Amino acid sequence: MAAVKAEVFKYIRELDIKELLKIPDTDLRPLLPCLVRMSLCTSRDSSEEWKENRKYLLQLLSDIEAVNDIVSLLSVDFHELEIDGRKEQQMRLKSMNESSSFQQGLLLEYERSEPARKFRIIISELLPVIIKVDAHETCVPCDSELFSSPAYLEDISDAICILCAELPSFLNICTVCIALLYFPNGNWLLTKLVANNSESFLSVSQSLMQINQPKPSTHEITSTTSDENLRYEALLMLSSINPIHAMTIRGLCIQHCCLPQLAVALTLNHDHNTADGSISNLTAFVSGLLLGNDSKIRSWFATYIRHAKDSSDDQLRNELIKELKSVVETAEIKTEGNTVKAENEGMETEQSLYPESMILLLEEHCLKAAALIRLYCSLKAIAGVKFTSEESELVLRLMTCFPPLTPSGIRFVSLALGMLLACPALLTGEEQERRVVGWIKWLASRSSEMERIGPEGSSFAEQLLLTAIHLHGDRRTAAVRLACSTLGMRIKVTSQSLTRLRQIFTEEVFPTQVIAAHATKVPVTKQLNANMTGYLPVHCVYQLLKTRAFSQCRVPVQDWIYRQICSTSSPLHPQLQPLVLQFVSTVVTPASKVHRSRQDGALNQPFKYSDILAVYGIMDTKDSEGIHINESKHSLTSMLLMLYYVLLYEDSILSNMKTLASLPNRPQRYPATLFNQIPVKLLLFKAQRQPKSCQGLYPALLGLLATHLPHLCLVGDWIDDLDSIFANGPKHGNLKKNKVQPTHKQLLDGLSRSSINPAPALMHLQCLSNSSISADEIVGFVEPLTSGLPFLLDTKVSRRIRQETKKLWLKLNSVIPRKLCVMTINALTLPQTGKVETSKSFLSFDDLVNDPLLPLMVDKRVFHHPELLAIILRIISSCLSASRSQASTLLRAHPTAENKSSTTRSTSPLGVNQSASEAEKEELRSALIATQNSAVVQMLIEICMEGSSPSGDSPNINLLTCKREVHCLVCSQLHQMFIDDPAVAKLVHFQGYQREMVGVLVAGVPSMHICLDFVPELLQQSNPSQQLFGLELASQLCCHYALPKSLSIARLCVNVISTLTTVIPAAERCGYFTAVLPTLPRLSKSFPSLLPDCVEILEHLGKVTRAYITMHESHLSENFVVLDTDWSLKHEDDFMKNLPAQHCHLVDKHVYLFQKIRATFFTMAKNANEFTSSLA
Repeated sequence: MAAVKAEVFKYIRELDIKELLKIPDTDLRPLLPCLVRMSLCTSRDSSEEWKENRKYLLQLLSDIEAVNDIVSLLSVDFHELEIDGRKEQQMRLKSMNESSSFQQGLLLEYERSEPARKFRIIISELLPVIIKVDAHETCVPCDSELFSSPAYLEDISDAICILCAELPSFLNICTVCIALLYFPNGNWLLTKLVANNSESFLSVSQSLMQINQPKPSTHEITSTTSDENLRYEALLMLSSINPIHAMTIRGLCIQHCCLPQLAVALTLNHDHNTADGSISNLTAFVSGLLLGNDSKIRSWFATYIRHAKDSSDDQLRNELIKELKSVVETAEIKTEGNTVKAENEGMETEQSLYPESMILLLEEHCLKAAALIRLYCSLKAIAGVKFTSEESELVLRLMTCFPPLTPSGIRFVSLALGMLLACPALLTGEEQERRVVGWIKWLASRSSEMERIGPEGSSFAEQLLLTAIHLHGDRRTAAVRLACSTLGMRIKVTSQSLTRLRQIFTEEVFPTQVIAAHATKVPVTKQLNANMTGYLPVHCVYQLLKTRAFSQCRVPVQDWIYRQICSTSSPLHPQLQPLVLQFVSTVVTPASKVHRSRQDGALNQPFKYSDILAVYGIMDTKDSEGIHINESKHSLTSMLLMLYYVLLYEDSILSNMKTLASLPNRPQRYPATLFNQIPVKLLLFKAQRQPKSCQGLYPALLGLLATHLPHLCLVGDWIDDLDSIFANGPKHGNLKKNKVQPTHKQLLDGLSRSSINPAPALMHLQCLSNSSISADEIVGFVEPLTSGLPFLLDTKVSRRIRQETKKLWLKLNSVIPRKLCVMTINALTLPQTGKVETSKSFLSFDDLVNDPLLPLMVDKRVFHHPELLAIILRIISSCLSASRSQASTLLRAHPTAENKSSTTRSTSPLGVNQSASEAEKEELRSALIATQNSAVVQMLIEICMEGSSPSGDSPNINLLTCKREVHCLVCSQLHQMFIDDPAVAKLVHFQGYQREMVGVLVAGVPSMHICLDFVPELLQQSNPSQQLFGLELASQLCCHYALPKSLSIARLCVNVISTLTTVIPAAERCGYFTAVLPTLPRLSKSFPSLLPDCVEILEHLGKVTRAYITMHESHLSENFVVLDTDWSLKHEDDFMKNLPAQHCHLVDKHVYLFQKIRATFFTMAKNANEFTSSLA
């Protein structure tokens, strides 16, 4: 039986008849069925080329005797044969009879039969298996007498090829090929069948893989394994006749996760002649499967390797061992004399740098060696392979090679170091440990050169240093994680297996002093950002800070960290924030519970004050918020990191002040002026619009700002900022692109002439406040804007000018609030002309913080303009918040010393003795804050009183005049203050204010309802003025909040008034009750159930007053005392109708009180009538 050769299959597939003429007859014999059929059948190709080829084909077949037998087979009536075959197929399906119709003498009958009968015998033999294949049933090998005879195998194969060609609908070639697997000599028959039908090669290959077959059950596992072996052999034979499609078949195996042994065999058989030094096909193939992204394929192939790992004849492992040997033996060099000459470019290397037995890896072998390192790591990590002693020795020898100092060589040592940590079991003896120690020492000695030569963005020197740092801190898991990240895979390594490696790193190669000193000498990463991957110097310094290696070894590191912060760019590297956090921790927090001095290495040194200012381009100590930030050479990321450091340092100092107080050289706080010089709000403004500059840092910054600089985190400011962001979208134009380009002088001149010609000022203000212009672009207009504010106090200035000014002021307030507040207050306290007096001492922001009442000391005309008053109120809120924060900071910065006796009398900055307890200090702080808040509230109420005069008000109370708008602004400010601290409301009302303003505040301040809680306390005061104020407040509250709680308060007020009618002396009765009487109609109107009690009070008070008048016989007063019959609504206004207006002050006060009682009665009667009519 002649096998099909690859070149013959190639010629028949390409139909190259001329080349087939050169083939011997024995090699051509398997293809005779298709060639004879091709010569006899009429072709649809009528070209001259085919006619010529047909002549060659007939010439080829003329000398072969077997052609006559095939011609006789082709003369059968195939239509009748197909009909008979289908009938037999139906009969077998019904009876499910798997036995052959010819039980005895099958070979003899086949030999004596004519061609048609031979076809029927073959069909009868094939049909039982074909039926099972079509039904996807399990098949078992058949012991067929016909297919076992070598003498008739050629004739049988010819008949099968002709049947599949002539009856394609009945005998599908793919089904027949699968059925032939279970017959003797099935692989040879299958190969010949595919060779005669070359176009079906791929379809047959796919069907043999059983891609669409169902998963076998448990009892079918054995038969499934047998089937896999049959298919493996068949596909391997098919690949041998068509090697061009061998990789295609391998791809199908991988795609459908089947027959892994076939994929390996095809890889081993494919192209052994790889170039010297290049990565072999086997290494690339196995690495691609185990390290690929497809988890299904990775698991499938790893399972195959895991099950095949114990086989002694594993071709895959044997080939990999051969590759290892080829690399190691090629690179191994024996050392002789004092120097060693490597074959790589003839370089000479000192023997002292290498051990006696060494391996110098050539440049062209670096990539292949690196690929083998990753491959064996994947075999151990993913496939779970346990290395043999030979493999362990070869892998270790390969890992400890000395590569050239090139990028590929540095990549190799990086992977080798990672594998050393991931596979510590490779160190099996002293010889291996000695080799590893020498190799690591060589790496350490050449780390600086590798740092310089290595690719940008990754550093082997930092990987080596970071590994040593992890092992020094006994963080073995972190060291393994670093190695796994380098290798690109996860490997499980026990901590105990790293014990010897840890000793090598920490004792023999990298002591702590060496690591710390080396880390500070490593250059910082230029333009460090999140796009840089790998292990950078910042990772090493961070780990050393965590172990406090710099402090223990007294190595200064603050200069290195400062340079790295200054050399950063966007987007923010994720390691920078933890680096700053850990650095501040080592600066502030002692290393142990036993507080040691700086000389003992307990703490690091903070950054210098001048260095911090240099980051923002500030070279002087003046308050220059936001002026030099655009001139700074550092990036926004560097500025934000430095701001984070300053705030974090301040927070850590204050949080640990009690602990640091016992240190002799404790770290000092930065001056308070530092925060005034850093443009905090401008940095946040830029960070909001450039989120990549502060990825992950922004929330931490906001938290620290809310704690230490709350005046920069006011809710109103944030709402205005968000409105400006979302109102018009992310539009940011340039000031130069606008048609109107105002200068500083033009803006100031326009404001100064706004009362005469408002057009220029309005045009400039609208241009600057346009949302298309970013706020940070108009910072320079702060000075002309604030200088022009005094000119807006003129009543002739249009209100539209003030509104646009306020809009521009709020826009600038979002970037430089502190500087803007100071300049605004200084400008509004200057003379009306707006000219600056040289003798005038200007206020600073610290002055405003120390005395939050200063913003209310501006020109009183400001309070007549709602737009300017809104600016002042925003400044007041900022100053109050800053003052509260300053008081809290002062308290935390000067804690009570626990070890001092109570007799110590040194004075603290708070003005109390140091021996005062923390509770006393907190009480003093609360008192100070409450005093400031209450003073501000009182002054704001006075502002409302100044605007409450009826002159100039419109008779229509619903008309929103400037005075009413001022009231609304003040009431809104009071509401915020009362909500922020309800104790302020209680303090203000116990201090008291004009009773005329109670109704205004109750109607305008929504949070005034909290006063119901302390009204009973206010009524219990012995001071009559406080009692009157409490009654007025309660009556107004009951009118606006008719709640069950208010009813009890109203009933209490009625009881108090009723009691006072009996205890108030006669001399004080008139003045007292004249003020009390207006409260009764409000109480009775809010709660009609109290009306009888109120009438009873009026009745009693009227009798007492009338009796007093009668007893004193006042002649003037008697003329105005009405009789009992005159108590009717129609006489309501008759009691003073006979008295001229200029003589009203001559009326006796008791007569006036009596008539006031009568008027109150009429008012209550009217309210009662209205209530009754509403019910009806």
